[in-house]
Amino acid sequence: HYMYLYGNDGYSAHETFQVVRNSYFGNLDLVNCLHNSFLTPNDPRLKLNTTVTGIRYSDSGVAVSTADGVQYEADYAVLTFSLGVLQQGDVTFTPELPFWKRVAINEFLMGYLTYILVKFNETLRSATRPHYRHMYVSPIPGVFHWNAEVVSVVEQQLNHTQPFALYRLWATEDEAVRVETQALEITKREVMDVYGKIFNSTIPEPEVFVTNVNTDPLFYGGVPRFPLGATYKDLDNLRAPVSDRLFFAGDAYQVNL
Repeated sequence: HYMYLYGNDGYSAHETFQVVRNSYFGNLDLVNCLHNSFLTPNDPRLKLNTTVTGIRYSDSGVAVSTADGVQYEADYAVLTFSLGVLQQGDVTFTPELPFWKRVAINEFLMGYLTYILVKFNETLRSATRPHYRHMYVSPIPGVFHWNAEVVSVVEQQLNHTQPFALYRLWATEDEAVRVETQALEITKREVMDVYGKIFNSTIPEPEVFVTNVNTDPLFYGGVPRFPLGATYKDLDNLRAPVSDRLFFAGDAYQVNL
């Protein structure tokens, strides 16, 4: 697992650091590394499961209101809301965000994306498909159905009584919504059918978990999209700070969107 550091221009990678070696937890190790650099265990400043409902800002600072009725004040705020949340208007800004900012927020799109995590008690392989990344194209014209890859192979070092392999598949757009909203047992049967076609063999029944970011009010979508007709000027407006007090960060604000 690697972390890439980018220059101020946002384009060129200057250095690459290996931050996790022989890790079984992936990006969680990176999060913990950053967390431990400025937070203590059970740090009361870290508020989990707390929904922001309003932000009041001025030239002198920022006040953030949450669903439990508490208000937090600071000199500055970094907003990492999903673009979908900003588009839905679930967070009230006082005063209202400038017109150019609201135009930029609604200029971009949130695409539908659903991840399906599949846990098998063994790594699936065959003589003809020994690789860890596979692609399955739906027979439905114009629909990219499943993209399957191994996320990790967890071994007994984690004190599990039995090793297991965790696979990830994803579906996009209409397929993403269908998979997310249908019964889990239907998805499981479809997963087994897809892997059966990939490996041309009988597949053991897995454990399956499906994300729900497309309907989750904390996301309202799975991936930001650069729409037809948008320009990099629009992207600059999307990620530009407001009043030098509100700063915006996240997937939707990246150069390579």
